[in-house]
Amino acid sequence: MSSTSTSPPPKPSDRSSIGWQLLRQKPLADPTTPFTGKTILITGANSGLGLAAATKFAALSPARLILGLWHLDMASHASVAAFARRAADDLPRLDVAVLNAGVYEVARGVSAHGWERTLQVNTLSTALLAVLLLPKLRASSAGRRGEGGGGGGGGRPSVLEVVASRRVEAVQLAEEQREGGAGVLGSANSVQDGGYKPSEQYRMSKFLLMGVVKKLAALVDASEVTVTAVCPGGVATNLSRGALLNALIMRTPEYAARSVVSGALLEPQASGKLWYDDELHEVPNLAGEDGQKLAEKIWAEVTDALRRDVPAVGNVLKTLPGFKSVQP
Repeated sequence: MSSTSTSPPPKPSDRSSIGWQLLRQKPLADPTTPFTGKTILITGANSGLGLAAATKFAALSPARLILGLWHLDMASHASVAAFARRAADDLPRLDVAVLNAGVYEVARGVSAHGWERTLQVNTLSTALLAVLLLPKLRASSAGRRGEGGGGGGGGRPSVLEVVASRRVEAVQLAEEQREGGAGVLGSANSVQDGGYKPSEQYRMSKFLLMGVVKKLAALVDASEVTVTAVCPGGVATNLSRGALLNALIMRTPEYAARSVVSGALLEPQASGKLWYDDELHEVPNLAGEDGQKLAEKIWAEVTDALRRDVPAVGNVLKTLPGFKSVQP
């Protein structure tokens, strides 16, 4: 992109601001490719972005659209696991899973599992649901290939899409966070009331989730299941739950939902990447050798925490094509 400005580029900390993100947003194309024959599941679809995305998916002729029919408490590992089991048992197939449910907690709270609630919902429970839905997504992909690409969803891979944030690009971890005994996840969880900053914690929760996406994408055959993340940009919804947001310069949920839908149409090379403003992006701080090590560290910490409560996580991971080892 060309520019006549001679001003220096903004620092990473400047690029992380909501104002910078909003000012740099680009126009989005409106997806028109049909989802004929496909079963699509969307979490967090009772309002805001999720509901708008569901409406847009519904206009593109899916065979079945699953939203809000089953109970899902994203603060409970047991509820997430039950939700995934129901998807496996009740759905003949699952072609697209959009994990949109998330929170922006203006005050620090702790889940029943001992995790700060933003991390619990946006990172841990979303990662848990992603892993537990994989067997159904993989089986549906294999079924389509067995049909020779005809009927029930076509020959494209299944899609596992999580809603993230481009603000993760500006996360910078101190050495203590990277190398300290608490780990990256534990360090984020240890922030106490006096030092709790909602915007920073939300950004960190999505950064940790991107680490999970990157590693999970490496374990799964992208031609079988494409694992990707999308950022809808600044959206005027009730997610902030009390934070002051300028709705005049934010995208409406209906407009931002274009990114969610177009993200579900991406080719396998999108696996492990972040989709925003109709472009694919590598997350800089999770790229390269150091970034890969950091993603692996995040992955190990998150999956270790989940396996303690949900042993099925380890069983699923062992079936993945790129699986090497799982720590006991």
